[in-house]
Amino acid sequence: RAFFFARDDEHGEELWATDGTASGTYLVKDIVPGENSNSIYELVSVGEKVFFGASDFSNSTQYSSQFGNELWTSDGSEGGTYMVRNIAPDSQGSFPYGFHAIGNRLLFAADAYNGHGKQLFITDGSRSSFMPLAQPVRILDTRTAGDSGKVGALDGSGAAYTLQVNGVAGVPFHGVAAVSLNVTAVATEAGNEGGYVTVYPCGTRPDASNLNFTSGG
Repeated sequence: RAFFFARDDEHGEELWATDGTASGTYLVKDIVPGENSNSIYELVSVGEKVFFGASDFSNSTQYSSQFGNELWTSDGSEGGTYMVRNIAPDSQGSFPYGFHAIGNRLLFAADAYNGHGKQLFITDGSRSSFMPLAQPVRILDTRTAGDSGKVGALDGSGAAYTLQVNGVAGVPFHGVAAVSLNVTAVATEAGNEGGYVTVYPCGTRPDASNLNFTSGG
C-alpha cells in the first residue's frame, strides 16, 4: 500500500492511499472537511504507519485554525489518522520538518515556542511515546586551543581525526544505533578551490565530502 497527497473538487488536497488498483485507491481522511485544503506536507513511511505535517485549517480560513501545522500519523484508516501532539501552544503551529525514520520511530524537528527554538523530537506515533530529545551539544570545536590541529592543513595533508561519540555529551555508551551530527564551518580559510570536511563512520573514507566551504565563511 502506498500513501500520497492528492486534490479533488470535493475534498481539496488530502491524504490518499492505494494498493495499485482503482478500487483500492481511497481518501484516508478529510482533515479539513469540504473542498478546502489543509496545509499538508512531507510524507514519510515508518513501519506500518506514515507521518506527515498538516494543519486543521484551510487555505481560505487559516486564521481560525485550532492547532496550526503539527505532526500527524496514519495507518491507512480514517480512525487511525490523527494529530500526534499539539506541540506549539494554541494555534501557532510547530511546523515539524526534517523527518527521518529510525527503526519504528520518527525523528524530526519542530518549534514548541518554549524559549528553546527548534528542538528535536522522537515518537512511534502513539501520544504516550512522544518525547523531546536533549538539546544539541558541541562535542568538538577545532577553533579552541585544546582541539586545534585536529583537521587537515590547507594543503590537504594530515591524518583523519577519530572522534568518539558514544559516552560523550549525554550520548549513552551502549545501545545506540545512530546519532545525528551537525557539522559547520565558520571563520574559514581555504585555497582557491575551497575546502571541505568529510565525516564518516570508522573505516574507509568515502570520496564525497559532507561540507564544502570557501574562505571567510
